[in-house]
Amino acid sequence: MTGCEVSAHSQSWHRWVGDTGAIVSIDTSGASAPAPVLFKEYGITAERVEEAARRVLHA
Repeated sequence: MTGCEVSAHSQSWHRWVGDTGAIVSIDTSGASAPAPVLFKEYGITAERVEEAARRVLHA
């Protein structure tokens, strides 16, 4: 399984996770706030990371 959760753009991570991996990230620029606020606003939650991991494991 290959996956990552990053609070940055996902573009540079694709080479590490490959076509079958999963990335949960913020794919926009210019947002500025405390991490918990950004994560909530962009839907980066433990549940979303878990869902992505399960998709990779069951693929």
